[in-house]
Amino acid sequence: MKHSECMRANGIADFPDPTASGLSLTMGGDTNPSNPAYRNAAELCARKTGARAFGVGPPPPGTIELNGGTDLPG
Repeated sequence: MKHSECMRANGIADFPDPTASGLSLTMGGDTNPSNPAYRNAAELCARKTGARAFGVGPPPPGTIELNGGTDLPG
C-alpha cells in the first residue's frame, strides 16, 4: 500500500492499490516503465519503501523473465 501511495504522491496518478490477489498494473500512460516520470517515482519509492516497482532495476534473485519474440519455438 505504501508503495502505491508513494507512486501516486510522486506524479503517477493512476497507479493502483494492491488487492488480495496482487497488483494489477495496466501498462500505458503514466504507468509505462519507459516513461521518465514513472522511472523517477519508482526509484524514489523503492528507496523509501523497499518495494521494487515493475520495470525498474534488476529483477530479484530467482526471477525468471520471459521476453516474447517472433523467433520463439511453438
